[in-house]
Amino acid sequence: MPQGLYKKEAVDNLQIGDLVGVCLDHQKAKLAVEHNILAVNNQCPDGSQMLIKKIIAVPGDRVELTNKHIKVSHCNYHYTYIAPRLKFSAKTHHPVLTFIDIGQYHSTGYWLYGKYNTRKSWDSRYFGEVSAENIISKIKPISILTDKSCEL
Repeated sequence: MPQGLYKKEAVDNLQIGDLVGVCLDHQKAKLAVEHNILAVNNQCPDGSQMLIKKIIAVPGDRVELTNKHIKVSHCNYHYTYIAPRLKFSAKTHHPVLTFIDIGQYHSTGYWLYGKYNTRKSWDSRYFGEVSAENIISKIKPISILTDKSCEL
C-alpha cells in the first residue's frame, strides 16, 4: 500500500473494486504469522495483522486461477488480472504459503487482489476467497504520498 492516510468505514454493499480491511480465518492467520507473511500487531481478533486488498470477485462470480493470472466472470463481463503465483517469496526466499490450488471456482465469498504491488502481494491467489465475516471494514484513501520510492 502506498504510504498515506486511510479511513476505515462500515462494511455495507461490498462491490468489485472496493478496498477492504480483512482478518483471515484463525488457522490461516496463525500459519501466515509463523511464515513471516503477517505481523503480530493486534489489528485482528487473533492478534494478527489486517490485510488491505481490493475485491475482484463477489459471491456468484466464476473465478479461474492459473499460475499466471486470475480471470473473473462477473455477470456478462470478464476481467483478467495478470497475477503470477510465485513459488518462492521474494522477501524470505522460502516457499510461498498456499492454501488453494489452481483451477476454476464458483465464488461463494470474496476474492481479493493486491492492488498496489501485484507481483509480491499475498492475496486470494494463495489463500482463496474470504467470507463477509472476514471483511472488517472498507478502506478509503484520504491522502496518499505520490513519491513512488516510499511505497511499502
